Amino acid sequence: MKEIKKANISGPTRKMMESLAATIIPSEGPERPGAEDIGLVDLLLDWLSTFPGGRTGFVVYCWMWEFFPVFTFKFSRLSRLSEKKREDFLEKRERSRFYTVRMAFVLLKALFMAGFYNQRQVWEHIGYVEGCLSEPPLPVEE
Repeated sequence: MKEIKKANISGPTRKMMESLAATIIPSEGPERPGAEDIGLVDLLLDWLSTFPGGRTGFVVYCWMWEFFPVFTFKFSRLSRLSEKKREDFLEKRERSRFYTVRMAFVLLKALFMAGFYNQRQVWEHIGYVEGCLSEPPLPVEE
């Protein structure tokens, strides 16, 4: 497996982002890797740094989610909740009756999922063969 370059972020920021990623994409053992297994936070930050303000915007967006429970009377930061409570909290945001909250979570989840499923080490576990669409389609028989 390729060595992952650690992003230069503070310890609390790293802990918060890794707990968020691990909640959205948990590890289920060696046959089903999760966000922590592939170093997803560092991979995403590296990729987002190619866009002007992308990395900073993503970090701020994750911090917004870190403090979101405070505004729903949980009186705790997201990374300080137990794993089960964190999962429940995010699942409720995914099914929220408020469109903006639901879409804000969908955006967060989409960023993590896109970064995760774009990694070669994940492809072998989901059966994706690189270049499967590079062959021209077979002609349709009449």
